[in-house]
Amino acid sequence: MPILFHLLLAFALTVLQIAFLSHLPTPFSDISAPLLAITIANFLDRPVRGALWALIGGIVLDLHGIYPFGTEVSVLLIVFFLTRLLFRRFITNAGLPASFLLSAAVVAMHAALLLAFDGVRVIFGAEPFIVTLDSSIFSATLRAIAANGLMAVLLIGARSRIRERFINRFIIRR
Repeated sequence: MPILFHLLLAFALTVLQIAFLSHLPTPFSDISAPLLAITIANFLDRPVRGALWALIGGIVLDLHGIYPFGTEVSVLLIVFFLTRLLFRRFITNAGLPASFLLSAAVVAMHAALLLAFDGVRVIFGAEPFIVTLDSSIFSATLRAIAANGLMAVLLIGARSRIRERFINRFIIRR
């Protein structure tokens, strides 16, 4: 698919996440479109699409978020490259459990990098964006890991089933 299509799709889904998904009840509000796109792009070995999704999703999240401009872009690009390294070096099985593990790693790295960014700000005397480090932050991260992991498994599983049916239906094997 053309890059312009993916650019517009990344923009539209990130805006949909900000405007609609974040206002749904808890399991659905934890789903992150850019993090899912990074997971799926790495899982399907599409590095250009993953980097594009990280860039566009980060810009849109930066325009809406509480962090200074450039924070989400840099965090999502770092997460993309670390996830790419993780998937190519350590998680070599491309099954559905691997997609859950990859999604869990993406969400955990994203949360850890945002906390690290906030910690560096506090070290240099600025006010933190994340007010407290209580258990609610870690439980929210675990909820996001579960929601994004299950969504990645559902999307990748549905893609493989649809592709399998399409190949069996329209391509005749000899």
